[in-house]
Amino acid sequence: MPRRGDGPPEDSDGGIGARHVRGTDHDGSKRTKDGTVTKSTAPTTARTSGSAKPAVGRPPTEDDRCAELVKIAKALSDPIRVRMLQMMSRGRDCCGLTAACARGVPGTDEPQGICVCEFQEQFDLGQSRTSYHLRVLKEAGLVTEETRGKWAFYAVDREAAERSLGALRGLLQG
Repeated sequence: MPRRGDGPPEDSDGGIGARHVRGTDHDGSKRTKDGTVTKSTAPTTARTSGSAKPAVGRPPTEDDRCAELVKIAKALSDPIRVRMLQMMSRGRDCCGLTAACARGVPGTDEPQGICVCEFQEQFDLGQSRTSYHLRVLKEAGLVTEETRGKWAFYAVDREAAERSLGALRGLLQG
């Protein structure tokens, strides 16, 4: 008798195809919920706070700087992500958002960022799609995340955005 996990995935009815495996394989490829596998082409650099950084002990190379700019350009290549950044840069007052304390968010002060659920409402997106877009922005180093209980708030990392713009200016000026 085959062990669980051998052979093709099974769905809840015992048929083929619905049990999905997610995670990162040993070669760095990612397996999504629907079984699709994607390979990472990102350079192998040390990572802090979601942005590509050169390995400790050496200055950033031209390849490191180029890889960082590519990651930022990809993050900005989707209109929804650009609109999310615009919303974050305008702050919580931009869209008539309900005060966080009225939603039951822990803490005594109003969070600086915008909650995932508020992005969902503004852009009419599901939670997973919203989180995906925010993860791309965070991995590019353009936003910061503040977690309060079950709520996650995102805000523009203005210093990182300025560095990115400066790097792009430097690239264009030659």
